[in-house]
Amino acid sequence: MMHIYDLRVEYRNNPLGIDERAPRFSWKVAAGVRGWNQSACRIVVGRTPESVEQGAGEAWDSGRTSHAGIGPVIYAGEPLLTGCRYYWKVKVWDESWTESEWSETAQWEMGLLLSEDWQGGWIGYAGEPAGDKREAPAPLLRTEFRIDRAVAKARLYVSALGYAELSLNGRKIGDRLLDPALTDYSKRSLYATHDVTELLAVGEHCLGAELGRGFYGIKTPNVWEWEKAPWNGEPKLLLQLNVEYEDGGTFSLVSDDGWRANVGPTLSDSLYCGETYDARLELTGWNRHGFDAAGWHSVETIPRDARQLQAQTMPPIRVIEEIRPVSIAKNEANHDIVDFGRMLAGNVRIRVQGPAGTTVRISYGETLADNGAVNVQQDYIHDRIQTDTYILSGDGEETWSPSFSYKGFRYVELEGWPGVPSADGVTALAIRTDLELTGGFRSSSDLFNDIYKATVTTFMNNAHGIPTDTPVYEKNGWTGDAQLLSESTFLFADIQTFWEKWSTDLADSQGEDGFFPLIVPSPGWGQMHSPEWQCSRVFVPMAIYRHSGDERLLRRHYAGMRAYAEAEILTLTEDGLSSSVLGDWVPPWSKEWTPPEGAQVTSSAYVYRILRTMADIARIIGEERDAERYDGHAEAIRDAINRVCFRPEPGIYETDRDAGYRQVSSILPLAFGITENSDVPAVLANLVEDVAVTRDGHLNTGILGTKFLLPLLTAHGFGELAFRVADNRTYPGWGFWFENGANSLWEMWELNARSRNHYMFGTIVDWFMGDLAGIKPDEPAYRRFTVRPFMAEGLSFAEGKVSTVYGELASAWERTADGYTHTLTVPSNTNASVRFFAGRHAISENGVPIDEVDGVVSVEADDRATMAVLGSGTYSFTVLNA
Repeated sequence: MMHIYDLRVEYRNNPLGIDERAPRFSWKVAAGVRGWNQSACRIVVGRTPESVEQGAGEAWDSGRTSHAGIGPVIYAGEPLLTGCRYYWKVKVWDESWTESEWSETAQWEMGLLLSEDWQGGWIGYAGEPAGDKREAPAPLLRTEFRIDRAVAKARLYVSALGYAELSLNGRKIGDRLLDPALTDYSKRSLYATHDVTELLAVGEHCLGAELGRGFYGIKTPNVWEWEKAPWNGEPKLLLQLNVEYEDGGTFSLVSDDGWRANVGPTLSDSLYCGETYDARLELTGWNRHGFDAAGWHSVETIPRDARQLQAQTMPPIRVIEEIRPVSIAKNEANHDIVDFGRMLAGNVRIRVQGPAGTTVRISYGETLADNGAVNVQQDYIHDRIQTDTYILSGDGEETWSPSFSYKGFRYVELEGWPGVPSADGVTALAIRTDLELTGGFRSSSDLFNDIYKATVTTFMNNAHGIPTDTPVYEKNGWTGDAQLLSESTFLFADIQTFWEKWSTDLADSQGEDGFFPLIVPSPGWGQMHSPEWQCSRVFVPMAIYRHSGDERLLRRHYAGMRAYAEAEILTLTEDGLSSSVLGDWVPPWSKEWTPPEGAQVTSSAYVYRILRTMADIARIIGEERDAERYDGHAEAIRDAINRVCFRPEPGIYETDRDAGYRQVSSILPLAFGITENSDVPAVLANLVEDVAVTRDGHLNTGILGTKFLLPLLTAHGFGELAFRVADNRTYPGWGFWFENGANSLWEMWELNARSRNHYMFGTIVDWFMGDLAGIKPDEPAYRRFTVRPFMAEGLSFAEGKVSTVYGELASAWERTADGYTHTLTVPSNTNASVRFFAGRHAISENGVPIDEVDGVVSVEADDRATMAVLGSGTYSFTVLNA
């Protein structure tokens, strides 16, 4: 029986407060039979659950519509209304027109759709502004109101320039932190919607807000000059409470001049420095009705401007986990060193008791210095870094954690702690965007399992509303790091809305010339040319399409992507090549961060790939002329690379710098299809010689070449060499890190890497999933995919799982005494082309020959290998040796 589940609107389950006027519907089907495919669907949308249950969609009834499950279904009903809740359900038909039962009813609610729906303005503290001071207290804002009859529905819409932590009657609203997410504040600010219906009984109430600076009002001097951003100013709040009474009446409360403001116990907050909190200054009851606010100030009010207000549809930042320390010890300075055993991003929560005025200094770091102190470089931040200060009130046991900052750390150094800290007294809070982890990889190699886990952990430690590079030093959205791993992240996380949000950040940061900074969002810093980074404008939306089959983002961003592609064409040199300031970043054995060969090949190769991708996008959305034009430009760049950089006699690519043989200069032309077919054997042979012999089975690549090296070697029959590179434990390589105590990914191959929380070398997960587990998409959203595992001699088993828009896809193989087993899960609505390493007569499921297995669509074989096309379902094959 067909069972419909995981109903989503805008890729979220039952979302609250969206502002997309043509939302996207998606779902999954558990068919209960093999080889199931959808042919049609019907969606009904109504304003009450009762109408939808009766099959009457007064807002929209799609009727039976042909839909084979490729991409979402777009709402096409009556105009959606501000603040209105909608209910929906769906049924489907298979290819034989068998009709399913209706799904369960799901729902979503619209946010504030029009500018005029917002009735208030921005408010903030009207006291002395921070000005040039590096530290200033966090403002407290409050207002009181009365609810005079029973409430049917209450929604609180909140935006902030900086961060806002809301409370109602002294109780924190929701569990969001560092909210809303960072944007280019000159263009856009995000808002959240809270359901506060259950919090509003008849009677008097108080709304309170504490504001944090975030990147909007940061005062800490730093290399990227966030403190000089064009928007930089004091944090502000925009708020609206809409109440519907049971008798049909309404009430609204907005951010206006009726609010009062003061400063509280948070004396300073900085994303880079940390926070200072004086518990002696706490104002007990300040966010409750009846508090005496006579000494408080009027708020500063600022009318709303042209800045767009947009609902934040991606998950918020939350506390994901609380971690107890693995050890607490003294260092040479007699400070307490707390070790949490792994790399984290977040804060600590302290539970402490001592005399009033006792000052506890909390320093965070990823490593320890020789003297046992927390080790943090300060080259980029012209102030203290990653340090909180808590001043005790002396009122019994006190519990505190920072509100407006986060840090990257494994170790915490406590100075001034009264008494001896316990494992319950100092715990770590892992804080990040609340992305659901999906999929997975596992093999008989503990090292590979550790690398995979570290990649997931390290990326998640850098998911804070944007994809940051490091949670310690920069917290910037480096576009190169993101473009490298964006598609890979779909292998292990439900992450589409996260990348859609950041694609909008890319658009907001784009200048009139088509280019944008190397970090996004940006205060203005990073206006340099590097296609290997700025290609994210094209590659990230394309990654979303490849995973979802959804064309919307490609269409909405096409003009901006086209402007960027045209800008790259205009910057080509007279010889038809491109240049870059970065290149194959942080290669081994280099005295600099930049590679010795420069970036002539990498930059030009990336522009080639950008234009090829633009041609693909143009075809997807029906812009055939553009497609032909971009193909033509790409071909010209390909010719230029081969003419200027290729040396046919030795069969190598070189740049305009004498740097000897560089692996990346051959990897990218081979991986991108730039090398002429007749030259591939020679170029590949030189690459293999350098990796296997000259480098003794080691890579010599930075972040660009590393992404493609292992898949390239494996695709050309050198899988065992790829395995050797991945498996070695000596410098340079992933194993070298783990032999030296790593449980995360580092910024550089060297042991003295500045950051131990950098995900950009995590692209090896593509090889784990695509080659060892063997899962590779042939069509968007894995509608058609291939499973062709490389069974390395050093492995006895490998398995991978990917969560797709159709359901979970899985491949698991394991060697046996007389062959191997291969278990596969093919989601409904998809087909898999599976390669078995034996003739057809050696392959069976529960004793049934593969030709006769239910769900197998076709079989092609010779004596050594078999290619079978499988319809949806779960299969468990036994493959015998010849």
